[in-house]
Amino acid sequence: MRFWITKYALTKGIFELNGRVCSEITEKMVSDNNKFGGIYYGEGREWHRTLKDAVLRAKIMRDSKILSLERQLKRLKLITFG
Repeated sequence: MRFWITKYALTKGIFELNGRVCSEITEKMVSDNNKFGGIYYGEGREWHRTLKDAVLRAKIMRDSKILSLERQLKRLKLITFG
């Protein structure tokens, strides 16, 4: 089954994974088909069933990061020395 991973969307981008839902552990976890491959938790956060959902999540992640950096920049500008 195909999944789209957004865990590293802001650093490595969205990538496609051929894997399976780990139903023996939890329905919210997917892993790739390799024995020592990656495991991703949280449908809708780290992995998605459609590319459309993955892109939407990546945009939310980007906007959240921009907001965080803007707040950080504002705090830095207020710092005075000596």
